[in-house]
Amino acid sequence: MSRMTRVAAAAAALLVVIARPLPAQQPVAQLPPEYGVGTVDEWFPETDRETDERWRERVAQRFATQLADGLYLQVLEQLAGEFRASAWPSHQDVKAKFQIEFDALVERYRTALIAAGLEDGLRTTEQRSSVLEAMGDRGAESLRPQQAKIPVTTSVGPMDFDVQFFFLQTPSEIQTATINGDGLYVPLVPVELVRDMRLRGHAVWSVLKHFVAPIQNAQLNAIRDANVRWDNYMKNGYSQLPWEALLNGAVLNFHAFDPPDKQWIIVHPSLGLEFSTAAFKTTEFQEALNLEILGFIAYFGEQGKNFMGASASIMMRDDLGPGIGPVVHFAKNMSLGVAWHDTNDNDKLDDPPFVFMTVDLFRFLDTESSKFKAEMDKVKTLAANAGLP
Repeated sequence: MSRMTRVAAAAAALLVVIARPLPAQQPVAQLPPEYGVGTVDEWFPETDRETDERWRERVAQRFATQLADGLYLQVLEQLAGEFRASAWPSHQDVKAKFQIEFDALVERYRTALIAAGLEDGLRTTEQRSSVLEAMGDRGAESLRPQQAKIPVTTSVGPMDFDVQFFFLQTPSEIQTATINGDGLYVPLVPVELVRDMRLRGHAVWSVLKHFVAPIQNAQLNAIRDANVRWDNYMKNGYSQLPWEALLNGAVLNFHAFDPPDKQWIIVHPSLGLEFSTAAFKTTEFQEALNLEILGFIAYFGEQGKNFMGASASIMMRDDLGPGIGPVVHFAKNMSLGVAWHDTNDNDKLDDPPFVFMTVDLFRFLDTESSKFKAEMDKVKTLAANAGLP
């Protein structure tokens, strides 16, 4: 039987039985947990989990080879076929609705495979991502129930009650219970049938969870990596003054999951200590102000942990005229440079050079640009939601 024939047969069965009256159910003050918001784990007995073929762990065991080979379409088709062959003692209209949605889920997955240009047997995270994108919103959760409030006029007045639905607000909607005028619950679907739908829906959810797990792991690793890279760039890298951050935010190519790995230095002051190389034994350190006119820094290593760069700078002291030379950045908060001053007033920079060390004065100031912060905050929010430090 083709898949279209199966869908048509299920729809025909639904039309045949839809007009039949449902067997009366006794009103109860509290419904069994199968009708509630709790997970399957909360009410399905431990003693049945080793033997019931519908239990998700049994499904995982039965289809271990297919799941390992990425044959998810094959697994979903077989699970849908098992539900079709199952014997329901009543409420065939409910079964027909569930079957329609089950088959529709299988068809969505098959169509997604075709749209992604793939065949069953997904191997890579990229293949899974392509299929997941093509499937759209209704995926792993589509066969699981949800709670919705229904208004009821009772003997004490109008009230809203939480009731379980499958496929809410769709042509296949299944309402599992209602409320009578006394405020008592009236099951519309027997508990053993609700249990069957929930177990099968949960099994499908676990299969599709296996399908998306590598994607989620890759996304989690990407969030973790980007989070560390942003910290290394913004907190552990070379500081940026407001005008530098504005420039770098405008000219560098980056986004939330691809933080910058370079930066420009423009008119950046720092304090330093300078000494002359003319007489190492008698030299004394002198305080100086270093002004980096133009420079560039690149980040490298694991998650951009290290950086190195250089700038053209001017060294200014009280006792000498300005000196010019390069400064090299190679470690957090520390830089090393060489400058030539005109020490003999001959208007030439031909005297022995001075060596200087500088301290990154602005390392602990919050000077990031709004563009940097906006992209970094996206990752920080995702990391917090994922429970990452």
